[in-house]
Amino acid sequence: MPLRLIIIIITTLIFISGCFDGSPKHIQYKKGDFWIASFRNNSFPSKAYKDDRIYCSSLEIGKNKSNFFYCLNLRTGKVDWVNQVNNWASQPPIICDSFIYYCSYVGDIYKFDKDGNQIWFSKFNTTYGGHCINPLNNNLLVGTVVYGLRELDGETGEIVDSIGYGKLNVPFPVFQNDTNFQVIDDTLTCRNSSKNSILWQKKTGDNIDKLFLNDQRLYYFDETQCLNCLDCFTGKVLWQSDSIFPKQPFNPHLEFENGKILSYFSNLNEIVVLDISNGNVQKKISYQDVQKQGFLLPSKVKYKVSHADKNYKIQVMTTLFGTGDFRNQFDILIDERQNR
Repeated sequence: MPLRLIIIIITTLIFISGCFDGSPKHIQYKKGDFWIASFRNNSFPSKAYKDDRIYCSSLEIGKNKSNFFYCLNLRTGKVDWVNQVNNWASQPPIICDSFIYYCSYVGDIYKFDKDGNQIWFSKFNTTYGGHCINPLNNNLLVGTVVYGLRELDGETGEIVDSIGYGKLNVPFPVFQNDTNFQVIDDTLTCRNSSKNSILWQKKTGDNIDKLFLNDQRLYYFDETQCLNCLDCFTGKVLWQSDSIFPKQPFNPHLEFENGKILSYFSNLNEIVVLDISNGNVQKKISYQDVQKQGFLLPSKVKYKVSHADKNYKIQVMTTLFGTGDFRNQFDILIDERQNR
């Protein structure tokens, strides 16, 4: 079974299992509803946060079940708008200054404006495998399991390009200013986008799952499961990790913090801490140890809302260890207190 399909199935099962926790099911809101009093994180997966608002889909599972895409205002506690969508999302929507991309877990793709008005809709006839934006032209890149990456025109939703067509598990490109980095087959290419010229290329070997960018450095796990650090401008290998990571059937993750790299895979068996300057392993810790310490890291974003003689304190908490993009993984903690 293809790796990307395995990831999709596991992610789907995680979301489904989260619904059956003994709490009431099927929360639905209308525009203008006060959403805070009944909100539960596991009922609204794949949330995105921007400009004091939460964007999320409902999680209705079953044949002929309707799902909804919500814009929840954190300052007023009210629902700004609601849109019915065909299916729930397994990855967060992309929120830009003037528009939104929403992709369901089976490939229903929508573009909305910031007021929730639908601009276009597209439906993929192949397995959906994730999405990201091309920041150079605001087009949408959508991953598939066997047909590579499809690029959809941001204005019309039509497919304008295919990257790695016919290839399995083509990783998404990463972007830095006017430069993009892309792996197809066994070759990593650095390209100047405006001039459509190749700056450098490097053989990487097969089975590169994901590329990471941080501070002018490019990272990837090679076919020997060593982490490689490259100079973005030249493609020169700056270092290779001194430890071979076990081959995992789940996509890799890297987080960068205070001169360290935290490396882990979606099954979270082990978290490896590396020195960012040379790739040497400093320590290995279990996810259970991280849980004991508290893996929810509070952000500085807090809100206070009063409604129906009650005060609500809301805090957006970023989740460091998740199965998706770190920047879009978070929970909302709500503290309700009666006025005295």
